[in-house]
Amino acid sequence: MKPIRVMVVDDHTLFRCGITAVLAGEENLEVVGEASGGLEAIEKAKQIVPDVILMDLNILVLTVSDKESDLFAAIKFGARGYILKNTEADELNHAIFHVA
Repeated sequence: MKPIRVMVVDDHTLFRCGITAVLAGEENLEVVGEASGGLEAIEKAKQIVPDVILMDLNILVLTVSDKESDLFAAIKFGARGYILKNTEADELNHAIFHVA
């Protein structure tokens, strides 16, 4: 099985590095890029063409907000998944596979 290519986007450097480290241990995932914000993510995504972009808003939402209004807004604007930052690593991996 070809690994799922993931790009991690977050403006919190330590969080982004932590997520990257967690995903690096997964056999069927490959972190192919990182970005600190949306504009940088767009430019890098054009170059590396990831299967999944993991970011605070858009695509697979990874956030601290558990407000229903944020969930519905994310879905309205095209998010295919929504997961909280305090989730366990296996749940995050499952969400990435589901979105891919």
